[in-house]
Amino acid sequence: MKNYIKLVVPFLVLSSLFPISCRRSDWFDIKSDNSLTVPGTLQDFEYLLDNFSVMNTNSPSLAEVGSDGHYMPETYWASSMYPVERNTYAWTNKLQTLIVNDWNKSYERIFRCNLVLDGLKKITPLTPKDVEVYNRIKGNALFHRSKNYYDLVQIFGQPYKAASAASDLGIVLKEGIDVTEKSKRSSVKETYDRILTDLLLAIELLPSTAALPSRGAKVSAFAL
Repeated sequence: MKNYIKLVVPFLVLSSLFPISCRRSDWFDIKSDNSLTVPGTLQDFEYLLDNFSVMNTNSPSLAEVGSDGHYMPETYWASSMYPVERNTYAWTNKLQTLIVNDWNKSYERIFRCNLVLDGLKKITPLTPKDVEVYNRIKGNALFHRSKNYYDLVQIFGQPYKAASAASDLGIVLKEGIDVTEKSKRSSVKETYDRILTDLLLAIELLPSTAALPSRGAKVSAFAL
């Protein structure tokens, strides 16, 4: 008990030397985990889009798996492929599939783009350099979002037919960051209209060429 008192009393004395407001700020502003930090600067948002392992890998491939450009013996694909790949290869839905990376990874990238676009609304660039960076980031987010929409509709939407595009089912167009928002499939026409709208705006904002090959630029937006 005596040892406990010897430790506590000096601590209380030292604590009293600091203003309450200062102590509260120091303690409560510290993040227990870096992942809890909310992005809020232009650099933060560019880092989100420059994460190569998220934004530039795991492109959808099920269309290739389900195409007729290759052949695989049944003894192999029935035992060595993931259920989603086996369903796709055989054009069936008999196997239960809980993980579809073509869908999940694409919407993860779209969410990241939406997070950036939402955050940019809260920033007012003040210098010409800030305006340049702001436009580059916004254009890159729009480019990546349109690219992922395009990839998704090739696999999960119906083919574009002008006569029925307004009623044929396309994909879910996620424009915000509210994960509780109910998902609703858009029409094929609405899907391609959104892709084109994003790309045309991205072309106005992006530089002619990108500083990094993983970023969008005018040339890549025009190509898409």
